[in-house]
Amino acid sequence: MKLAFFSGEHSHDDVRAVSRQLLVHAKGDDHRCLFAFLHRSTIALKDEIRSLPHNIQALVPSFEHVLDLVHHSASLRDGPLAEPVERALLCVLKIGALIG
Repeated sequence: MKLAFFSGEHSHDDVRAVSRQLLVHAKGDDHRCLFAFLHRSTIALKDEIRSLPHNIQALVPSFEHVLDLVHHSASLRDGPLAEPVERALLCVLKIGALIG
């Protein structure tokens, strides 16, 4: 059994750079697993947001792709969803980097 440990620390510049690299890689034919992972992550996050109360849903900007939320991190940073969204994005970025 293999175990991967991911640090919870990151800089916002790193997050933006990694998200751009993942998007570029996911578009290539060589990285279909990465594309599928990002697509499923987007669906899962949207499903989780739909299950929240409407007043909390209103705090999340609309997005087409999970990595679009990287560009909204400043607006989310001060709200009640700051930590959960940041952690979800960090997981997607770290696992996505491992895949692709």
